[in-house]
Amino acid sequence: EIICEYALVKKGLMGKGKKLCETFDHGNCSTKRKIFKKYVNQVCSKFIIETKVAKATDISGAISLASQLGNSQTDETKYIVIFSDMFEFRDKRIPVTQADLKNFHVLVVCGGLINAEKNTADFCMNTQSTWKSEFKKLGAESVTFTIETGNWHQKTAKEFFAR
Repeated sequence: EIICEYALVKKGLMGKGKKLCETFDHGNCSTKRKIFKKYVNQVCSKFIIETKVAKATDISGAISLASQLGNSQTDETKYIVIFSDMFEFRDKRIPVTQADLKNFHVLVVCGGLINAEKNTADFCMNTQSTWKSEFKKLGAESVTFTIETGNWHQKTAKEFFAR
């Protein structure tokens, strides 16, 4: 279920960016970062905070849907940013369309949880090598993991979106 969606498109010569917004709800698309930031802070954050926690985590289904949406766009380079502990808990009997991540760069922002038994921090629930392998198998150009409590939005995110 998509709870918040916004398209930030590149400005182009002769209004190309505005034309790209024609395929979206105009209220949820812009070439201006300030409008995007305002939407995320005032609208998306409210929906995210008010959304009840799910009883399962369908990461594979979400990746499949994101790849379908991304592949319907004309831009060659695409980005997926995932905020999750990357622990998938889903009903395996429900089929998932295989994602095509060709031309996608994937950034996973994870938490570091304390494993009380081992007294160690488990970054991304120790699943990063499994997910990196899966994303690469699905065609991802790059896969980056970072911890949510760090300043990932400064250096890591800038490098990620510069690809």
